[in-house]
Amino acid sequence: MKPNNSKSARERFNISKLAIQFSWLTLSFWIAVTVAGLLAFSLCRPVELMNPFAQRLVRVASPTGEEKGARR
Repeated sequence: MKPNNSKSARERFNISKLAIQFSWLTLSFWIAVTVAGLLAFSLCRPVELMNPFAQRLVRVASPTGEEKGARR
């Protein structure tokens, strides 16, 4: 009877070993995830996310030259 030298699926697809072996790829992946997250959160408008029905405050110039807040 010959010994079973084939690796199990768990050993072949060990993510930890792959992450260590390809550390540059792992680091690049996490940098890309971080940049994408920062861009996503910097481009969103918190008021609209919390209340999509909120009215925006618009500045309107009156005939006297004063600016008054008006709701749209």
